[in-house]
Amino acid sequence: MKQIESQSPYQTRAHRSTLKLFFWVAVWVASFAIATFGPRLLWDKAAPITWIACAVTILIGIVAIVANRNQIRAKMKCSSASLSKPIPSASVR
Repeated sequence: MKQIESQSPYQTRAHRSTLKLFFWVAVWVASFAIATFGPRLLWDKAAPITWIACAVTILIGIVAIVANRNQIRAKMKCSSASLSKPIPSASVR
């Protein structure tokens, strides 16, 4: 039977930041698709709506970049924390 190891706070934070990054990138892809295909398919090339859609896409892209930065920081903290743990010494008989 496989034992489930408890995650450290750093690993939990890294996992959570990865999920947040996935969410924001998915929202950005959806908003980019709406900004790209909306003028032809949804609102018949209305310029003000297109500009608003582009601005929203840019703002969501910035949030996705910040989520990416946070995810990288969380991964770095997780790997540095695992490197700083002492290696248990084996007793020699």
